[in-house]
Amino acid sequence: MISEKISYYGYGIHQLHTEWLSRLVTNVGERYDLRWLGTMGIFLILFVAILGILTLLFALSIEVSDPTASEVNDPRSMILIPGMNPFIPLAAIGYIFVTLLFAIVAHEAAHGIVFVNEGVGIEDAGFLFFCGIPIGAYVAPEVEPEEMETWTLFRGVAAAPMMNAILAVIALPFIFVTDPVSAFYSYFHIMDGIPAPTEPVGWESHLVFWHIFLNVNLVLANSLPVPTLDGGHIAKRLFSKLGLQRATTYLGIALLGILILFISYPHLYNLV
Repeated sequence: MISEKISYYGYGIHQLHTEWLSRLVTNVGERYDLRWLGTMGIFLILFVAILGILTLLFALSIEVSDPTASEVNDPRSMILIPGMNPFIPLAAIGYIFVTLLFAIVAHEAAHGIVFVNEGVGIEDAGFLFFCGIPIGAYVAPEVEPEEMETWTLFRGVAAAPMMNAILAVIALPFIFVTDPVSAFYSYFHIMDGIPAPTEPVGWESHLVFWHIFLNVNLVLANSLPVPTLDGGHIAKRLFSKLGLQRATTYLGIALLGILILFISYPHLYNLV
C-alpha cells in the first residue's frame, strides 16, 4: 500500500520509500567500482574543512576590526528561502528547485554506490518531500556508521561531496556558451562593487549558475566537521581514534557559534 511507503515527520515533511531506487543504486554499485570517487573525496573533505574553518575565522577577525552591517551578514541571508533571502528572489525558485534536486539525488546516489562497492548493502532509499514538493533524496546503508570499518566509512561518505565537485567542474565549459557571470550579477549586485547586469539574462545562464553554485556549496557545507554531515562522520572517527569521542560535537558547536557571531556582531555593535 502507498501509505506504508510514506513516513511523516511533521511540519509538512514526509519521506517516500522506494524499492526501485534501492535496486538501482545496488545494481550500479555491483556493476561499477567507484571507490576512487571516495578516495579522492577524502582528500577533498580534509582540504575544504581546513580551508573553511580558516576562512570563517579570517572573516570573523575582519568583521571584529570593522563591524559594519552589510548584506553578507544580514540574518536574512542565512534563510535559504527565495523571497526572504535578499540574494534569492522568488523568480529564481524554479532554477533552484531543478538544480538542487539533481545535486542532492546525485549526492545520495554516490553514497549508496560506493557503500555497495565496499560490501555494505542498501537498507532503504527514497525521496524527501515538503508539502508534497520533492526537495531531495536519501540512501540508507544497512550498517550504521559507527559499525563500519574506517576506510569503508571514509570512502562511502566522502564520495558524495566529490560527486558534487565533479558535477560543478563538468558544467564549467558551459560558461563559454552561456553567461552565468551575468546571472551571478543579477543576484548579488546588491553588494558593494558588484555591477548589475545591463542586459536580460537567459534562462540557460541562470540554470548553469545555480547548478555550479549549489554543487559547490554542497561540497563546502558537507565537508565541515559538523555532526551528521559527511565531514562530521570523518572527523568523529578520526577524533575517536585519538580518544576524543565528543570533540566533533564541541567543534560543531564552536563553528555554529562563530557563524552566529559573524551574523550578529555588527548589528549588536551598532546598538551599543
